Parts: sequence; C-alpha cells; structure tokens
Amino acid sequence: MKYKIIIFFSIIFSCSSLNLYSQAQGKIEYTISLNRPTDSQLQKLNSEHKSTVLKILNNSIDVNAILLFSENKSIYKLEDILDNEANNKHSITESRAGGKDIYYYDISKADRLIQKNFMGDLFLIPEKPIVWKITQEIKK
Repeated sequence: MKYKIIIFFSIIFSCSSLNLYSQAQGKIEYTISLNRPTDSQLQKLNSEHKSTVLKILNNSIDVNAILLFSENKSIYKLEDILDNEANNKHSITESRAGGKDIYYYDISKADRLIQKNFMGDLFLIPEKPIVWKITQEIKK
C-alpha cells in the first residue's frame, strides 16, 4: 500500500510539473523567396512587359522573417536588412513579405495591430480581426 501511495504522488507531481513548464512559446525563423515564372509564362508576355518583369525579378532578394509567439500573442517582422545606399533598388519580395512593418496579434483580445514607420514617425494601426468561414467547397 505504501508503494502505491508513493507511485500515485510521483505521477501527480510529474503531471503538475509538466503543466508548469509546458509553455507554448517560441521563435520561428524562415526565408521568404519569390517564385520565378517559367520560360513559358515569360514567353506569353510582350517584350515591354517581359523586360519590366525581368527587371523586377532581378532586383528581388530573399528575405528572412521572424515569428515570435507565446500562448495568446504573436509578433511577425522581417529581420533587419542593412540598407545599402549604393544599391537603392526596391525588392518586391521584401514588400510582399511585410516590408519594414511589424505585425502584432493577441488572440485573447482579438487585437491586430500594424506598426508602420512613415517619414520617421511610428504609427500603430488597428485592424479588424479576420473572420474565416470554413466551407466544404472543393476547387475543380
């Protein structure tokens, strides 16, 4: 009987300590790159559009993004990119991945904020939460 009580309390202690230390938080780092069009897709464009598209693609570089999250909150931003004044080209990959904006979301309050830097001033812009509607539709 004594061993059963010891085993019982050991199991209870183990389970309670797992709950104390199982925090849903972390950091995800990943690389975002632009999908290049195929040669057949480029051939469909006229020469003027083709040269513009190729110029945009040549200026695009892969960017690294960070997602920090805890149980109810998350922050998404791109890693700081060193500005090269000699190479002042616009990267479509960077702008499509969020640019220099920082995105904040709190699921417990349904708060969505975007921090934007405009002409040296920081602005916090609230956004309405996205309401997803799950359907049984299948793409044909």
